[in-house]
Amino acid sequence: MNPKPHLIILLFLTLQPLAQSQKARIERIGTVKHGPLSEMSGIVRSERYPDVWWVHNDSGAGPQLFALDIVGKVIVPTHSRKRFHGEKAITGSRPWPGVEIAGARNVDWEDLALDKGTIYLADLGNNNNARRNLGIYVFKEPDPHRADRTRNLSFLPVHFPEQKAFPAKKWHFDCESIFIDRGRIYLLTKHRNTNADHSLVTGTNLYRLDTRHTDRPNPLKLIDSHADLLPTAADLSPDGRRLAVLSLMAVHIFERPEKGDRWLTGRVSRHPLPVFLTQQAEGLCWDDSQTLRITNEQRGIFLLHLPSQSR
Repeated sequence: MNPKPHLIILLFLTLQPLAQSQKARIERIGTVKHGPLSEMSGIVRSERYPDVWWVHNDSGAGPQLFALDIVGKVIVPTHSRKRFHGEKAITGSRPWPGVEIAGARNVDWEDLALDKGTIYLADLGNNNNARRNLGIYVFKEPDPHRADRTRNLSFLPVHFPEQKAFPAKKWHFDCESIFIDRGRIYLLTKHRNTNADHSLVTGTNLYRLDTRHTDRPNPLKLIDSHADLLPTAADLSPDGRRLAVLSLMAVHIFERPEKGDRWLTGRVSRHPLPVFLTQQAEGLCWDDSQTLRITNEQRGIFLLHLPSQSR
């Protein structure tokens, strides 16, 4: 017996929401209007303080971190509010300059990660593949409501053993992505090479930091690689089962490998971004198990709601 037309229509309408739910949904939730935050790069969610996210500027800025609330307004410590202001100018006060990290220097900060109260800040930007002073700052997460200054605990200099020339012949040694997995530091590089026809060839390598010397460069161990991916940020999910990797065009979600730490080789889902909206997306972190927070250099803040099959 053929089904009646109205039942077909009802069935179609019933299935429509299910089909739509399989796609990630992105929404813009705010704009950072604080003047000193001119070129946001990395972002990480606080572990200790509710509804707080830490961000920093890209190269050329001072060694400061900024705390933002859930919609992107800068948090000024209580005792500093007579001298400094946030987005709204106040007569007699100056814009909040951020929490200064004593002993640090912003050569080309690109990303940060937070693990058990410790922040790892990646000074690994290497656009010309010629830097010899790459490294990671390590310090305790400050109190965004009280601290105007914190102290860098250590600087971990790093180098890529595969790089033999400065600048390298193949530009494989720029890094804008860092994440922590089970206490270990991982980095994702950006490859930018050109073919004979001048077309761009992209890719990434996954490296692990196995030593933490402060008096000499630590060699990075090559773990895995992936073609056609140009990472600008990365973050591990709260349950440790998925790695989110941001590029200008999409977010890739890699499932934890069954053995070892070759994150880029296993199962992956790709969620395209509307570039006209997200523009130059540089920052990424998990808000919860199904939601990613993305920031761009144009001061926008977005939420990417993952579909149910990404659980």
